[in-house]
Amino acid sequence: MASRKGTAVATRTRYLPAKKRRRSNPGFTVPLGIVAGFVPYLINLKQGYDAGGWGALSMYGVRSLTGYNYEAHSFSLGDMRYGLLPILLGMGVHKIVGSKLGVNRMLGRAKVPFIRI
Repeated sequence: MASRKGTAVATRTRYLPAKKRRRSNPGFTVPLGIVAGFVPYLINLKQGYDAGGWGALSMYGVRSLTGYNYEAHSFSLGDMRYGLLPILLGMGVHKIVGSKLGVNRMLGRAKVPFIRI
């Protein structure tokens, strides 16, 4: 059996990755994607108030967000097209377009006040 005396083995120096910088803005920003998602919901609430006051407003609001009509005891996915679906779509746009593609970071670097996607 051959022994390995005096054979030098090169060791590799491991460097830890640098800490990522946190980008923070002390100011207030308005995410337009999410706000735009609430516009159809608010319009639907106004139509409910015009149709029958506070009672109809609450029914339109619940029906728009959950799809459940508590007067007829029925569920309809189509009722959520004025409430929950646009809000979720706005959140998706805010997340994908604003954050993943870097549009919000570009707006911040260009010193655009208050507005983010």
